[in-house]
Amino acid sequence: MSLFRAPKPSHIFGYFWIIISLLACPLLQGATLVRFTTNLGTLDVELFDESMPVTVANFLNYVDSGRYNWSFIHRSTTYNPNTIQIVQGGGFFFQTANSISAIVADPPIILEPSGSNLRGTLAMARTNDPNSATSQWFFNSADNTQLDSNYAVFGRVTSAQGLAVLDAFASVQVYDASALFSELPLIQPGNILIVIFSIERLTARITSFSQGAEGFQLNWATTPFSTPVNIQRCTDLVGGAWEVISTGNTTGNFTDSSTPARRAFYRVVIP
Repeated sequence: MSLFRAPKPSHIFGYFWIIISLLACPLLQGATLVRFTTNLGTLDVELFDESMPVTVANFLNYVDSGRYNWSFIHRSTTYNPNTIQIVQGGGFFFQTANSISAIVADPPIILEPSGSNLRGTLAMARTNDPNSATSQWFFNSADNTQLDSNYAVFGRVTSAQGLAVLDAFASVQVYDASALFSELPLIQPGNILIVIFSIERLTARITSFSQGAEGFQLNWATTPFSTPVNIQRCTDLVGGAWEVISTGNTTGNFTDSSTPARRAFYRVVIP
């Protein structure tokens, strides 16, 4: 998310603008969003930056380095209704089209206290050692409250569409493929894996701002490209409310022709 301040309308010449950093202004701090792009659809996840800082930072190290790209779901327990219901990834990736390798792991992290392992949440996988989580994660495809306090929940799926993709993961039949992949979900026919093409941050930042005869002009860039954003405006950061003036905008630019009477602040937000 990015924010700009526009001048008062009377400041036609010599106006100024500022960028306020997300880290410098608590008002603008928000949860990091990441997008899982898979062969069964995309799902967006909100990370719990504030309550789970160590776990989120660890996960984002893998995301930002691209180590989750071309990985796959290597374990699913959804075939057994009497056990936990999870789908697990983050352990292996396609080194070539015909060979797989283990994801290179960073040092293990501590187990942070977290919320509940409810359906749609994302948590870190680990060994019997509570402080052993590295790269592997799992989605709770049902409420698994028996895991609470033992596994770090650090994110949640943000939409019904994303939950539908998670349900699609959970519905894939599971096979005993080897000692390493004894609960491997394979899409039939063809023995196709559930592939994670990429996990990447969802970001939006204002790249330029200008004032013209038609109003204030905002330009922005998103990752991934053409991610829909909402444009919001506020005339008072202390006591005012943010007003949504454009929704689902993918054009990368917007002109506010209804110039407010007071100095205005703008931000682009991924909904």
